[in-house]
Amino acid sequence: MGFYIKLPDDYKYVIRKLPKSQYKEDFILDSEITNRKDCVILDKILIMSSEYRKPWKHMSGKYGLSDTAALINTIVTAIHKYKSDEGEASKIGRAAYLYFHGLSKSLSSKSGHISNYCLSVRYPWTVKGTAAVSSSLDPNEVEIHERMARDLNVTDGDYVVVERFPCLGFMSVRTQKVRTTDDEKFKYVIRVSGNSLNSLALDFDGDVIYVMSFHSPEAIEALKDEFENPLPSRAAAYKASSDKKVPGFKELDLDDYKIEIFPQLDAETNAKIVEDLTGIKRGTGTVIALCYSLLRILERNVGYKDADMAVAMELLLDKVANSVFSKKHAGRSLDDECREAICTADVDKMVDLGFGEDASVVLSGVIKKLAQECGFNPNSLPSYFYKCEAEGKSSIINIIIRRFHKLWYTSRSNQHPITMMENLETAPQDLIGYLFKDARELYYNGNTSKQNV
Repeated sequence: MGFYIKLPDDYKYVIRKLPKSQYKEDFILDSEITNRKDCVILDKILIMSSEYRKPWKHMSGKYGLSDTAALINTIVTAIHKYKSDEGEASKIGRAAYLYFHGLSKSLSSKSGHISNYCLSVRYPWTVKGTAAVSSSLDPNEVEIHERMARDLNVTDGDYVVVERFPCLGFMSVRTQKVRTTDDEKFKYVIRVSGNSLNSLALDFDGDVIYVMSFHSPEAIEALKDEFENPLPSRAAAYKASSDKKVPGFKELDLDDYKIEIFPQLDAETNAKIVEDLTGIKRGTGTVIALCYSLLRILERNVGYKDADMAVAMELLLDKVANSVFSKKHAGRSLDDECREAICTADVDKMVDLGFGEDASVVLSGVIKKLAQECGFNPNSLPSYFYKCEAEGKSSIINIIIRRFHKLWYTSRSNQHPITMMENLETAPQDLIGYLFKDARELYYNGNTSKQNV
């Protein structure tokens, strides 16, 4: 259980709501509060349970305070000094501010507790390893070391699921048949067949893939059925993907590499090399974030009842995600063109970029509908997009996420404590929302272990 820290009797911590979801926070005398409407007035601060304030242990054996515990100590110290006439009351307010916002930051954002403990699912029968390709494997076959097989409780011929992150749909998740090896060279390696390379986007520069096994009779039967009788549209997508790149195998020696000595670099040449090597990685995060946002929108507005449409949508997302790896096209990178086509809801541009026509029409219709619910004229989306590009404003996709997918937005951004609390109380709208709801129910049912929550 937690406890309360009582603030000095003559002072209150006041949080007042302003327009556009802004807040003003003050620590002032109770007698100076003139308007008590539309504000939160605190005379005490709730401190969380000791389970969430545990100290960390250094390798030397000594202990250190967690960030939260350090913030709590700052509040206690400030109150003690104020009561002893050794400190100003404003320092209590500052300590409380840092505590509230520190907690909010530790919960929200991509590395926060909500993302790590509520939305990150680790299935018990799971292994991971560095990806490699094998010319001896049959199509849709994966080879793992026998130690991994023991961890997964599988043997030759069993069915497993292979996954590569970031996962935006079925192209990154494949049902495969297991082959085991006792070769110690492949102790930490997972080898795949050539027909999986393109869909899993493997280029063997340290790529990590995951293998999951399932053991209930129903799950085993479902995996077997998916392997032997996949949905025709999904099977066609896998085949089209594998046909794009058929791997060749060649043993190389130093004579096959063109090893050259760099000349003395000037600033311009150095900048070009850096741009060529880092340009793709710099844009990857933005594009993947867009894809995940679109996935949330599609989960809420399209769903998976129409399996063929779900396949078409996930192919569209895969196309967008991989656009970042394409070179400049007519002075612009392909990911820029994809972002423009989506944010302007332009079906013709989507089709020109290689998106399926049916999926493009549906996605465009969803974006226009939601934009209108957010107060935008659907016909003004192109002009709004160009304004955003010029002024650095939020795209229409980000606005839709903030309006309709508050739980997902909270798990990806640092928010004001009040905004975060309000967002966490909203009803689930997508898969992430339901995951959070389930995690919260586990907590309320008395299972407060971080690992289980």
